[in-house]
Amino acid sequence: MALTATILSGFLGAGKTSVIQHLLVTGSGPGLFIMINDFGSINIDEALIRDRRVTSFALTNGCVCCSIGDDLERGLHEATVHGAEHVLIEASGVADPRATSDRLQALTAINAPSIVTVVDCASVQERADDYCGDIVIAQICSADLVLLNKVDIVGASGNVSVANWIGEIAPHVVSVPCVHGRVPAELVLGLPSNQKRRHESHRSESHDHSVQFEEARIRLQGAITIDALRSLLAQLPTTVVRGKGFVLVKGRGWMLFQLVGRRWSLSPADAPMDVRGQLIFIGGPGSASETSRVAECSLLGSARPN
Repeated sequence: MALTATILSGFLGAGKTSVIQHLLVTGSGPGLFIMINDFGSINIDEALIRDRRVTSFALTNGCVCCSIGDDLERGLHEATVHGAEHVLIEASGVADPRATSDRLQALTAINAPSIVTVVDCASVQERADDYCGDIVIAQICSADLVLLNKVDIVGASGNVSVANWIGEIAPHVVSVPCVHGRVPAELVLGLPSNQKRRHESHRSESHDHSVQFEEARIRLQGAITIDALRSLLAQLPTTVVRGKGFVLVKGRGWMLFQLVGRRWSLSPADAPMDVRGQLIFIGGPGSASETSRVAECSLLGSARPN
């Protein structure tokens, strides 16, 4: 019997990993094989679910829709070896999910994957109007289902506004509101593909994400203070749209750092396997060198660009 698959799509910071974490917490792991494709060279997302009772496979150093071939094929082989019934692929935040679907079906005898796209209700319309707009629109229009995440931030009126906007640009798409990615497993894993309608929708013209996005990778040599972190974030280039990583914070221990737009948070975390702190920031052209410079100044010698 051919594998079934779901591609979980969504722009950087929309909440894809939160959706997966909720699936695992609610007992949706048996028979499920998860493939994580982080755009950054450090696969933070895969690390966040590594200890869950489910098999996962990291796709690194590229985007699953255009630059990863061997890794994807190995991951599919691993899924077969583990007797998986369903493959869930968390695509990178800059991936075109329809191109990912085409690539997936070209590599194996797999049923047409369903595509679930997560959007950040607080920022998706703004993102659709800036330099990454083509990708954001393609992710929405390629979907079978759109999860309107973070509706608690925008409130009822904001939720309605985003839902109406999505209905205008992608009338075939079903949208569901949620908070922290909490939706029933059957919405993500049991959704039939609507491949015909997706073929009629918008597609991003370019798959060369390296032209549109840059990664600044910062390794931390020791503990940092909250004030130093705030200083760094206040000076980031305006085109930085996503940040994440593990940091050792003085007086608090190891923390998971998350940045979406200008919103950021720290939450308790286990020490990374690397034992060193590390941060990744993803932004537009020219952002990497400026982010690295700001990090060196703000973190007072604790940061080392890599």
